[in-house]
Amino acid sequence: MCIPILAAVIVLTAFLGWAMMNQQDVKSAARYTAWRGVYGGWPDADGNANSPDDPNHPGLNVLFFREKASSIRVDGWGGGGGTEEFEQFITAAGAYSDYAGSFADQLLMNPPPDRGHFQHARHAHVWAEFDSDLEAFRKYHGAIHARHIRDGVEWRRNQASCRHIVRLDFLQSLDDVLLNVASPGETMGEMMASTYRHGW
Repeated sequence: MCIPILAAVIVLTAFLGWAMMNQQDVKSAARYTAWRGVYGGWPDADGNANSPDDPNHPGLNVLFFREKASSIRVDGWGGGGGTEEFEQFITAAGAYSDYAGSFADQLLMNPPPDRGHFQHARHAHVWAEFDSDLEAFRKYHGAIHARHIRDGVEWRRNQASCRHIVRLDFLQSLDDVLLNVASPGETMGEMMASTYRHGW
């Protein structure tokens, strides 16, 4: 009478361990995928951005699932970050004045082409299915999924600065004058412009 009970306990313990191990792998993959999204994509061997479930380059199945996953799906990787707080701030600034709203929009959401903006959150939702050689495991398996949100990269000094927007709005005409000084004064003009363009 004890043998069937012990066998069931052993099989159930092994199944729970197998399922929990796969669940932790999926959670780790979701965290890593969100992190890759914050840092600009998922590079392949040539440095091009690909989807993390692309079978043509080392993706999640190789990095996290030991190539044991039978199917992988990633939703929203590198996108879908929350920008509601930024949009509310822009709206509040626009209520103060049109210029303040435009300034906030350039700083937070729509910067000039050669400038970055404040970091946005990114999220990833990873789904994975795992096959097993044991018949008992195959009867009770399904997709394991995990979701992770990352606010952004670690902020560093001068990473988010409004200096370039202030310069574009207030000093563009001065830029044009200094950078178009005729010879032999062009070196002096460039030096004066670089003084406020790149910090005092």
